[in-house]
Amino acid sequence: MKIRALSIFMFLGLFAASCSKDSKEDAGFSVTTKSIEFLSGEKAQIVADGPTSIYYKVRNIEVAIANNLGEVTAQKVGKTEIVVTDGTHSSTVPVEVKAKYSLWDAPIGNVTGSSVSDLIDLRGKPTRTSSNSTNPNITYVIYESDNPKILFLSYVFDQDKLKTVDLRYVPYLCPNVKDAFKERYFEKKQSKYDLELYNRSKSSEATMRYVFNDKYNSILYYSR
Repeated sequence: MKIRALSIFMFLGLFAASCSKDSKEDAGFSVTTKSIEFLSGEKAQIVADGPTSIYYKVRNIEVAIANNLGEVTAQKVGKTEIVVTDGTHSSTVPVEVKAKYSLWDAPIGNVTGSSVSDLIDLRGKPTRTSSNSTNPNITYVIYESDNPKILFLSYVFDQDKLKTVDLRYVPYLCPNVKDAFKERYFEKKQSKYDLELYNRSKSSEATMRYVFNDKYNSILYYSR
């Protein structure tokens, strides 16, 4: 009985020692912040502590950025993660930049050079088609919208290859349309009538370009 009791005592002592060792290794590093949700342009603070310097690495800096103090700034609408580490331990904080302004559900699709027949197969019979009076190679395939905010969508083809989509909207029903685009995309150029945005922070890496024309209440969608 004494031998058995001694064995149990030694086992418990070793178990306690091992638990104490693990706790001691992790005790100095902690991340209190479990997740972040905010709007474009807003800031949030990651609360973390450790015995040595702590580093913050954002997986997608187009969604959010973080400085070396753990202050996070929302960039564009989307989701990403921030890895918080002291070099030995690490924790991941999910980040979501939410939209303040909603966008219409407009079936733009990718402007990738598809043909008129491809578009009709995808979207059905158009409201009307027309040609450019000065350039016979240009064809407009137009769909009116059930959405009261949108007058119509005009798909512009050059030699039967889709080049751009022209969305005409109703200004008084879309007072925040530019704000909605700015919280999703990166502004590159602003002039009297035009606002140009890209879907990447570096225009050379962008796959889509968006151009507002205030004169015609139009948004042009281009593939790049």
